[in-house]
Amino acid sequence: MKQKGLFCLPRNQRGMVFTSLENHHALISPTATEVVNNVVFKIATLKREKAMKMDEILKLRKETDSLLCKAVLESEMSAVEKA
Repeated sequence: MKQKGLFCLPRNQRGMVFTSLENHHALISPTATEVVNNVVFKIATLKREKAMKMDEILKLRKETDSLLCKAVLESEMSAVEKA
């Protein structure tokens, strides 16, 4: 029965295969630093987007408040004119 996989190689070539596999894995997988940097970047982006949305919400609130004030003033003025 023949062996399959790494152990069918001669002993002196097995180390080279492991080394090449490690190098290949290092090229594919990101380092821990890269992963952390990506997460930090995503968090900063989300915070920036949230801040922009909050600014938009505040602007809309101010516009709504001013429109409400105008509506109240107009209704009071019309009530005064009718009286």
